[in-house]
Amino acid sequence: MQNKFSRKLNMDKFEFFGDFYKGIARAKLNGKWGLINQSGEQIAPFEFDEIVSLSYSKGLYGIKKNGKWGFIDRNGECITEAKYDAIFPFYGNFGVSKVLRNQKWGLIDKDGNKLTNISYQKVEMFGKGFLLVEVEGKLEYFSLEDFQYEHRKRK
Repeated sequence: MQNKFSRKLNMDKFEFFGDFYKGIARAKLNGKWGLINQSGEQIAPFEFDEIVSLSYSKGLYGIKKNGKWGFIDRNGECITEAKYDAIFPFYGNFGVSKVLRNQKWGLIDKDGNKLTNISYQKVEMFGKGFLLVEVEGKLEYFSLEDFQYEHRKRK
């Protein structure tokens, strides 16, 4: 009788593969990173310098290519091209990430849409959906809901 643990997976071709989460894992092949399923089949191409699984990021992965960061989804589809100097996990139920480009911060949503211009010296997100931004040395507090509402109105 065969059980779910009796089938050995052939993962010898990979230099590294991580833990599977909901059937997907990061893997390294020929010095590049991609995503695979539990059968070892490619989900995202092996073209990235790095892939990070970001906790609480709505099922998205951070990808690094040519020194820049972006996001892909668990199907390997590009959410944002690798154009940011830094990215952070998506924040709580708001589905918002702060991103850095040319030493300025901004916010994007889980679909890759810009919620703010990438123009702040500092962006901090914390408890209950509040946002602290620094513009020209001045600190201002906002609600993430305000930013998302403004973005939906523009569509």
